Amino acid sequence: MVKLFSSGLLDVTKFPSSIALATLVGAILWVALATRISMPVSTTHAITGAITGAGIISLGFNHIKWGALNSKVVIPLLASPVISIIVAYILWNIIMRLPEGHYLRSVHFLSSMFATFARAVNDTPKIVALGFFITSTTGLNASTITPLFFITAIAMALGSYVKGLPVTRLLAEKLTKMDDREAFGANITTAFLVSTASKLGLPVSTTHVISSAIIGFGLKKGSGGVSWRVIRDMVLSWGVTLPVAGIIAAILYFIIRG
Repeated sequence: MVKLFSSGLLDVTKFPSSIALATLVGAILWVALATRISMPVSTTHAITGAITGAGIISLGFNHIKWGALNSKVVIPLLASPVISIIVAYILWNIIMRLPEGHYLRSVHFLSSMFATFARAVNDTPKIVALGFFITSTTGLNASTITPLFFITAIAMALGSYVKGLPVTRLLAEKLTKMDDREAFGANITTAFLVSTASKLGLPVSTTHVISSAIIGFGLKKGSGGVSWRVIRDMVLSWGVTLPVAGIIAAILYFIIRG
């Protein structure tokens, strides 16, 4: 995935530092803004949009690897929420047979760790790719990629601690009401699908997968089991991420070049 997001989407032998920097900052600015207003957007979408926007402005449409973009990024991103809803909807019948109890909370906690690990496996390489995007343009050796993994992991943990709670509350409390069994099922669905995608080298949005899993469990209670207003706002935020991150990166490219 590091190769895909650092060299697999643009048809160019060496990335100019201006494109790399515009891509990095463009994705960061949009995700930071979205997090500020508690929008659960996809980092994968932001990175993809920023790479595409900066690439089109600087290199032109012909230098975007549209085939790789569609097959390796767009299709997995579109398919994963649908698959997540279906899996969660089916899994509900099994999960709801679990007896309530103190042990269930412990299992729920462990499933959260499993989902977090799966997210790290799929999301960290994309963010590392942006760092590698920069270091590769400065002539540094590719061995610098290992420290980038540690830096990214620490930054993700700190970011989640500092500003992650509003987004957590949105998914955990406002989307639908969940008990420990349903939350456990959403975690298992997320961990399984994201881990499988990572094994296949496919980038998916953990935000999309876990949100869709929660929606799947909520729909099992009927149409009133989920907040359609929250879903509408969430889908809207997903839809605008690609173009907005691309526009920000394109503007930044002009500023950096200037």
